[in-house]
Amino acid sequence: RQQHNLSKQIFFTDVSGVGEAMQGAVMQRSSAFAGSSLRPSGLGRQCGVSRAPVVSVQAVQDLKGTVVSTANNKTAVVSVDRLAPHSKYFKRIRTTKRYTVHDEEGKGKLGDYVRLEGCRPLSKTKRFTLAEVIREAN
Repeated sequence: RQQHNLSKQIFFTDVSGVGEAMQGAVMQRSSAFAGSSLRPSGLGRQCGVSRAPVVSVQAVQDLKGTVVSTANNKTAVVSVDRLAPHSKYFKRIRTTKRYTVHDEEGKGKLGDYVRLEGCRPLSKTKRFTLAEVIREAN
């Protein structure tokens, strides 16, 4: 049985043309399944260069679907269709999932095509808010 040492560290003392933040940075070799072979680890920590404040960027989950129920107060049920590959035959199959959506102003009417935006959990099942009505029902 062969052992692969994937946690080797490569130390850069001077990297020309990259900038002050990369001087003395430690690069860690990541797993072959994790994407790129080298990833920066602790930029600027070896040479004492102060780092700029980090801005966290969160990905917003957007879904589009059709309103199928507006029976509840401030809540709509939206049916979202997507194409997913079959587990055995890999043919793309249309799958449908129903989401309960927070609709504060009651903008979504039955049959409207709407855009959903992910948010914090509002109840046991509500994780999305109705962002906009893309196309109204006939």
